[in-house]
Amino acid sequence: SLASLPALAAAGPAAKPAFAAGHILVVKYPASAEADFDTALGAEQGKSLGKLKGLPVHVVSVPAGTEQAAVGRLVRNPHVQFAEVDTLVDGLEHVRNFFG
Repeated sequence: SLASLPALAAAGPAAKPAFAAGHILVVKYPASAEADFDTALGAEQGKSLGKLKGLPVHVVSVPAGTEQAAVGRLVRNPHVQFAEVDTLVDGLEHVRNFFG
């Protein structure tokens, strides 16, 4: 009904996802073997797409929709030093905050 239009307008556009879909960022524990790291990723249906230039951070493909759960399990894996979703950042917002 027309009565519901103000409520829909107030809700605004659909929220953008807070992180990239289909991949996460993961660092192998330095003492772990590559095979053990690959097994940890495979348990999440993950595969390293390569490392970020100059960093030990692997960009790991995972099925879309499983990013947060995969990170939650990987951070508890002894072969993983670090895992997180790839957070989307509004670069313009950072510039505004920097310059006031």
